[in-house]
Amino acid sequence: MLLNRNIENLLRLLINKEYMKKELLMLVAILITLGFVAAEKAKIKGSISVSERPIRDIDVSLKKMPAGEIVQTQKTDQKGVFFFENIDPGSYQIEIKGVTVNASSDEIKGRISKDKTLRANLEVLLMNDIGQLITTTTSDAKGEFFFSNIDAGNYTIYINTGELSESGF
Repeated sequence: MLLNRNIENLLRLLINKEYMKKELLMLVAILITLGFVAAEKAKIKGSISVSERPIRDIDVSLKKMPAGEIVQTQKTDQKGVFFFENIDPGSYQIEIKGVTVNASSDEIKGRISKDKTLRANLEVLLMNDIGQLITTTTSDAKGEFFFSNIDAGNYTIYINTGELSESGF
């Protein structure tokens, strides 16, 4: 209460000075704006395809590491795209389940970005349907990853984000 009265008294004194009105109003607007600015949480967007065909309606989970707790789950859209938002800082793993490869000539491709910035050097693992590691790769400068020459079957892809903060991976 005392602080509010002091601020009110200061405002009255300053408003009485004509040349200060504009500056005071600007200062008040800045203080109000700063008081209501909340930290923006992260967003992750990705896509997945097999031999240039988007994988639709496939489950994608965002897991908080190291415990592996699922914090969000999405399905890919018709373009094979998934999107997570309002992500708190921390270490995460993206799990893409049920990727089906029909022939050894099929190629799995994906792309990952955070807050519209493509993410390079993310570890990407390819596991078969019984949980065995088949191969690993890393995302390139365009946020893309690629698996080729793999046997027909069902696979799960894991993308390790490392430490995720509001300012970047």
